[in-house]
Amino acid sequence: MTPANPVADPGPLAPEVAELATLYQLEQTAVRTYDLAVERFADHPLNGDLRTIRHDHDVAAGALRDHIRNRNGEPDDGPAGGNLFEGWTSGPGRLIDPATALTVLRRGEEAILAEYERVLQAEEFPQECRFAMKAELLPHCHEHMDRLAELASALDNKG
Repeated sequence: MTPANPVADPGPLAPEVAELATLYQLEQTAVRTYDLAVERFADHPLNGDLRTIRHDHDVAAGALRDHIRNRNGEPDDGPAGGNLFEGWTSGPGRLIDPATALTVLRRGEEAILAEYERVLQAEEFPQECRFAMKAELLPHCHEHMDRLAELASALDNKG
């Protein structure tokens, strides 16, 4: 009689995969939110900056997706709902004004930054993931917050 091939019990996701999945979902939410902002402010001077930040979030989501897959996880690419503009409409079918949008986007960036910092507190978090976050993802969060603050300041000075 030959022994049965052992089947690995996948069990719950490893803690680092679960953390990466959370970050991935945040980045995906940011991409969806910036898609709305880019569409809403298509003819506004801040559109180019919004497109750049949206691209950065898309790249970050891709990097996190790769880290998840490298750990035998599968990122949830399903149609997750939500965007940072929910609850910030100014009437039926109308989206928010540029100043409010920039405030909401900055709060979203702060939330993403806080989540990255929380995840990095875990000492057992894989070094290569930690390096990617510290070298690329966190600096982009700071750059985004700074750029959004600059844009908001420029709007204030024009008003």
